[in-house]
Amino acid sequence: MITVTNPDDDGIYPLDCDTSIALADVKALLEADSSIPASRQALYFNGAPMQDDSKTLQGYGVGDGDLLLLRDAQAGQSSSSAAAGRGSSNTSTAPPAGAPRNEEEAIEQLRQQVLTDSHLMTQLRQSNPQLANAASSSPAEFARLLGEMRRQMGQVQNERARAEAELAAADEFDIDAQRRIEEAIQAENVMANMEHAMGE
Repeated sequence: MITVTNPDDDGIYPLDCDTSIALADVKALLEADSSIPASRQALYFNGAPMQDDSKTLQGYGVGDGDLLLLRDAQAGQSSSSAAAGRGSSNTSTAPPAGAPRNEEEAIEQLRQQVLTDSHLMTQLRQSNPQLANAASSSPAEFARLLGEMRRQMGQVQNERARAEAELAAADEFDIDAQRRIEEAIQAENVMANMEHAMGE
């Protein structure tokens, strides 16, 4: 089994397939699950683009249990075109009042949200005490830890998918797999709440 994750919509797609199948077949499976047409799918493994559809997963070095990244290529091109259009224009559109102008401002806005939202702070203290402490004491450390937490989410989601697969295949109830699933869900919920706060 391999797991494919789409960071743009937090989609997770466990694929029960052999690594000897071609990339084109993987895209066909993903088209049904992700609603992204195969022609628009951009897949990455260990940060490297997978561009040859006739090549097998094994040919890319993908093994059982590995994680692939899925992006919508058309969405990326649209974003790039929009950015290019803004860059070539002599006029600029001001962001809405209160909207963060860049990533640093968005992170600082989130930090302030954590400090004022007692429920979010409680969740954060339970799941990531270091990040909670940084929110109160060090904006720079908070930003660093938040970036690290985001990178770890892919691993958390992959671990959850594996644990769910183990639980489904087990003849008896697997307490350890259930515990790992619960921990992964808790971590995902905390991050989702924080991302929601950042988007407000």
